[in-house]
Amino acid sequence: MKIFLTFLCLPLFLSAQTADEWANKVMTAMGGKAAWDNVATLHFSFQGERNGVSRPAILHQWNKKNNDYQVTWQRGDSTLVADFNLDSKIGKIKVNDSVLADSLSQTWLKMAYGRFINDSYWLLMPTKLFDEGVFRTLAPDSTTATHQAVKLHFGNVGLTTGDQYWLFINKETHFIDRWSYILQSGGKGNWLWSDYKAFQTANGTVHVAEKHTSGASVLWTKVSKIE
Repeated sequence: MKIFLTFLCLPLFLSAQTADEWANKVMTAMGGKAAWDNVATLHFSFQGERNGVSRPAILHQWNKKNNDYQVTWQRGDSTLVADFNLDSKIGKIKVNDSVLADSLSQTWLKMAYGRFINDSYWLLMPTKLFDEGVFRTLAPDSTTATHQAVKLHFGNVGLTTGDQYWLFINKETHFIDRWSYILQSGGKGNWLWSDYKAFQTANGTVHVAEKHTSGASVLWTKVSKIE
């Protein structure tokens, strides 16, 4: 009986190791864990486009040394700026340069934190495959001759733990060329990842995908500063 149980567990172990090996290949292609762990400052924009018509860009500034964060976005004729700490989630909101009272700012701070979660994941997902609470398995039914499919699901982490993602890893470049997802909300998506750009940091060259395309929709994640 002991030998039989060991035999049953072996394929599961090998599958997990293989999924991790592919995730490591992605991390290496993106610049490596050490380079990303030592990024101190990251500024980027998140902008949607449909049928060639762009929405106003959402601007992000992240001081990773102390986890201070700023999000700037448009709402109607108003410009909102959220300055807060990612750990404490305490901060302030400015609307057209006027600081809101604390009693009025909590809803906007929650929205700004949600923007950080969503927008930074579109930019940084390939570097977050080994984050705590992220589980990786092979998806052999989706794997092709050119792309290895790896499925992600989540434990008690993030705002929507029921989300599921399928990553399609280019077998030559080890970049993620596409992802599909089924969200906790029931929403589904299938997006191409492209326009990978290289950025030099003090700890090496890192890469990000700036363009994400699904039919007539495009999401841009453009880095303006990384060091």
